[in-house]
Amino acid sequence: MKKIYTANEVFEALVNNQSLEAGSDGSWCYYLHIDENGNFVSDKDDAEETFVAKARYIEEYSDELDQEYEDDPDMATDVFWENVYSFESKDNADFMEVVEDLTEQINAYYAAA
Repeated sequence: MKKIYTANEVFEALVNNQSLEAGSDGSWCYYLHIDENGNFVSDKDDAEETFVAKARYIEEYSDELDQEYEDDPDMATDVFWENVYSFESKDNADFMEVVEDLTEQINAYYAAA
């Protein structure tokens, strides 16, 4: 299958699916899963391929909250989850770097297929 994905399609897939997860090393990453038909899917078990991009700006935000609320880690977690998705915007250059990274990864994968 030869499909070209646009940055807008990747953007929509990221914001419309649960795609932000903590990595096993404590980093924060965006994951996109695509099935055998080239459709974005929310569950990795339904995916033919998974693409990952680190979100260093989320790591920095998490670290800032950990420092700010060092005496109350539960509050740091609450504040994190209340605000983190507000970063998913076309106005956020850091998030758009993630979108571009994933768009390039996905298109390179399908170009080589």
